[in-house]
Amino acid sequence: MREFGEKIKRLRLAKKISRSEFCGDESELSIRQLIRIENGESRPTLTKLKYIAERLGVEDYKLMPSYIELDKEYLELKYFLMRTPTYEDETIAQKKESIFDKIFEEYYDRLPEEERFIIDVLQAYDDFGWWHDDSNLGMILQEYFDHILLKSEYEVNDILIIKLFLVRLVHQDTIIDEIEVNTFLVIADKILQQVEMFDIEYSFLIRDSLLLLLGIFEKIANYSQFEDILYKLNEITSKSYDYQKKPIIRLWEWRYALFVKKDYPVAENYFQEAKVFARMIDNRHLIEQLEKQWEHDLQDFFKNKH
Repeated sequence: MREFGEKIKRLRLAKKISRSEFCGDESELSIRQLIRIENGESRPTLTKLKYIAERLGVEDYKLMPSYIELDKEYLELKYFLMRTPTYEDETIAQKKESIFDKIFEEYYDRLPEEERFIIDVLQAYDDFGWWHDDSNLGMILQEYFDHILLKSEYEVNDILIIKLFLVRLVHQDTIIDEIEVNTFLVIADKILQQVEMFDIEYSFLIRDSLLLLLGIFEKIANYSQFEDILYKLNEITSKSYDYQKKPIIRLWEWRYALFVKKDYPVAENYFQEAKVFARMIDNRHLIEQLEKQWEHDLQDFFKNKH
């Protein structure tokens, strides 16, 4: 992808077109997207490839002869895996497992390398989350994580890998040592600084990362960033009209109100809103989980109060 990006930049500069002029009103291609493509950090969609070729005055197949348009069904399967939380629901877990089987049987071998990497990361995430198998997760972190720590800005694939690190830390059986706490704080700070840099189509990745940050901050009893993270989560989900994780955001808001602010009425209001959002996405299993968590939290709240 880097070679392709350099080619685009070279052709654009040869025509003396600035990035701003190239992107116009940014309805087809934003300046940020162009920068990422030229830096070899992002693979353009077919629509964006055609737009770039048109602006450069060349045929799209000449611009990127090796371009492979990803199968529509594969993309639908991938986005289901990326966007759909399991919520400890065995039915969803089994559906995800069958989707992984289908991808590996029908698509994996002919996918571009970066797509195969994404599927590997999603598989590792699912293996750990559902089966508590950290073998794939460990291998990916060992190979890529140190390099990511050196970066000042994160790309989409970086966030996918960082999520593996975060999901391992947040797990109840993981004891976080001082080095991991320091690493986590550096990563959390960078993510919070870069929330606005990611395109709306990847907002769900940032959303999920921010939710994991909340879990780890609570685990290490550091609540200094809670309000900022919750604000950003509500802003992201409002802009993207994404209500999948609204119940979980409300869960964290009620826990913050209950255990940090000691405000029971506000917490109860968030609990009721969490159930409303769970009904909106028609998830009865999640409603039951929210009710169990609320009862558990109330017991802890009143026990600590006396």
